Amino acid sequence: MAPILTRLTQSFGFGAPSGDGGGDGTPTIVATGGVIHEYSTPTTNYKCHIFNATGSFVVSSGSGNVEYLVVGGGGGGGGAGRGNAGGAGGGAGGLRTNVPGITTVDGTAISSPSPYPVTPGTLTCTVGAGGNGGPGDNDVAVDSVCIGSYSNFGDGSPNPIRSEGGGGGGPSNWDTNYNNMAGGSGGGSSINQGPAGGPGNKVAGPSSGSAATGQQGHPGGGSTASGGQWVGGGGGGAGAPGAPGGPATGPTVGHGGAGVQVLIAGPEDTCAVGYKGKNGVQPESNVGWFCGGGAGGQFANSEWTVGGAWSGTALLPGGPKWAGGGDGGGDDNWGRLDEMMGAENTGAGGGGWGGDSGGSGEGQRGGSGGSGIIVVRYATSSLGGTAKATGGAISFYNSKVIHLFTQSGQFTNTTGSPLAVHYIAVAGGGGGGAHGSSGYGAGGGGAGGSMSSIPGFRPTTNAGPVVGPGSPNKLTVVIGAGGAGAGISGGKGDAGNNTTITGPGPWSITSFKGGGGGGYYNASPSAHQAGDGGDNTYGSGGGNDGGQSDARAGTPHQGNPSGPNPGHGGGGGGGTGGAGDGTTNANGGDGGAGQQMPTVFQNPAARGAPYDQIGPTGNAEWMYGGGGAGGGKNGPGNVGGGGGGANPGTGGGIRAGGGAGSNGDPGAPVGPDSDAKMGSGGGGGAGGMSDNYAQNQGGNGAPGFVVFYYDE
Repeated sequence: MAPILTRLTQSFGFGAPSGDGGGDGTPTIVATGGVIHEYSTPTTNYKCHIFNATGSFVVSSGSGNVEYLVVGGGGGGGGAGRGNAGGAGGGAGGLRTNVPGITTVDGTAISSPSPYPVTPGTLTCTVGAGGNGGPGDNDVAVDSVCIGSYSNFGDGSPNPIRSEGGGGGGPSNWDTNYNNMAGGSGGGSSINQGPAGGPGNKVAGPSSGSAATGQQGHPGGGSTASGGQWVGGGGGGAGAPGAPGGPATGPTVGHGGAGVQVLIAGPEDTCAVGYKGKNGVQPESNVGWFCGGGAGGQFANSEWTVGGAWSGTALLPGGPKWAGGGDGGGDDNWGRLDEMMGAENTGAGGGGWGGDSGGSGEGQRGGSGGSGIIVVRYATSSLGGTAKATGGAISFYNSKVIHLFTQSGQFTNTTGSPLAVHYIAVAGGGGGGAHGSSGYGAGGGGAGGSMSSIPGFRPTTNAGPVVGPGSPNKLTVVIGAGGAGAGISGGKGDAGNNTTITGPGPWSITSFKGGGGGGYYNASPSAHQAGDGGDNTYGSGGGNDGGQSDARAGTPHQGNPSGPNPGHGGGGGGGTGGAGDGTTNANGGDGGAGQQMPTVFQNPAARGAPYDQIGPTGNAEWMYGGGGAGGGKNGPGNVGGGGGGANPGTGGGIRAGGGAGSNGDPGAPVGPDSDAKMGSGGGGGAGGMSDNYAQNQGGNGAPGFVVFYYDE
């Protein structure tokens, strides 16, 4: 395996740095936008603009060449209905870069040799969303919403760099065609579908899969069902095709295609973007990976197939979700959609659901694809300040040094002396519920819990111990993922995941996950399922299904309860800044309000941070942690609530990253704006059912984040 890893890793031998300021030492590019990250190599100072969501790269003065990484959203994995098999993995989003030396596993160049010049003006950075996981049903086509969305650096400019979204994974027993399976990398085939997976390297635009100029990705793996072949094919990755489907045991079937490592935002031990490496733990020497393919699901098997781990000839050693690709599940893994979801901001494909043997088993949707990312980098004559630690995206503002973590990593004091820091830690938000029958709306997901050492910011201030020097005293940061929304069969959304900061001595911080919103499960056995709630378990409570009068509790110093809702509408999930709204009528309750970040983080040059969400005025106002809104009862005139306290009483809209509720949109499996906004810790909006009984899935909750600051 060593030669494979060598080919996938590039050095920092860039020659003449892009954007270099020349002989007088003055940088020639002055720009704003995205999350700012500054770092140095032995030869060059770099400034990066990281776009985890759509934004603008604005050059205010100067000119020069920049390097870029453009990753499309990953495709969603295929689902499987009860007693059926073989949902396939979603394809990774396309990957384009002009960072030198990036290749596929077999040595094919991905990097473009062309420089990218910029001059004063605005370049729109469109970041693609991940595709939805396929429904937990049988014999259904791959829906267009399972395709990841494209990302585009310079959207609308004369020289755009566009990476396509990943293709959707085939659902169980689908054997008709390959529609919506092509992408930057193609989705895998489900059983019965055939020996070929969805094509990769799709051209820009609506074409069904012709080859693009340059290398974006690979095809998915095929899967033909004969002789006990019950594993869906793996989705293609940026580094290799997906593995074919086959027998339900063995190391050669169903794994997602390998991703690639692009160290555009720091060296191997501190790269500020990308996912963990092959062993699933993100060691210090193995970060910065993107675009792993989602794995195909295994029928009636408790083992996982591995996302992002197929080299094209063999399974790469290591643990789950390599390069962010969602793992493929089946049988005993029911309900663990967090393992099947592609990692956000990696362009990874979602894992497929393999199905179960019937009896008490249940159908399940596939894992959603991970969203894309755009990173722009250029050289500068000097950094904006002096960092005293490594880890996360590092920026400088008002004599403070800020370290932002949107992926798990380590914070290490490099000064040789104790370092006093402050922090905010936000957990992943809960997914919205869905109502699988007429008559009621479902509940919105609760926001992830929030803890802080900043005096006066949260109801309870937790002390921020000093950080000792060196690696023995490093802090390990684990970012909680958002919970998946409930599928079209209805039921409760998944809770988010805890965010933790741990280290020597007193460093043991846990922000509790947001509660999943309640719903009604319309398969056997059918039942109302309450939203998640409970002190010291959930940050903010998930909203209840309609007609359930009690609120679901959160942890008081971290979040708030959901709203009681004796009416037919679903209750809003609690937010970091306020309780969710209940409802006594057929409309969905609004999600609880979020909270505005302290001024130390409100850097006007860094618009686009995960905590720079829309506030009460409708503009970006450094908000985060809004609760997901409840869904409206099906019927004319009934509306879903607004996420994060938006538009009280009128329905719709989003604030503070919380997803909006739905009353059932027959044209979309997930309602408009139901997914919580990226990295905000907000809860997902509830799915609903329209008057003609078209069902919506619940929206996904957002991942959390951790941010530290200290004096320069």
